[in-house]
Amino acid sequence: MTDWFLESDAPLNLDHAVAAIIIVDGHGYLLQQRDNIPQIFFPDHWGLFGGAIDFGETPEAAIRRELRE
Repeated sequence: MTDWFLESDAPLNLDHAVAAIIIVDGHGYLLQQRDNIPQIFFPDHWGLFGGAIDFGETPEAAIRRELRE
């Protein structure tokens, strides 16, 4: 990862995140344009839906919550 993808010094850990690949039959994939916030991975880029796993939350519960949000 290059420095300009993550401008913040805040610790980020991929082990504490979830993501979903959403397939739209006959059309491809559904993506989101990420917010332009320097504290997140790949700000202002297209990516998968997902986010951080909250303390005590299972990965399955986290992705369900993230998709609702």
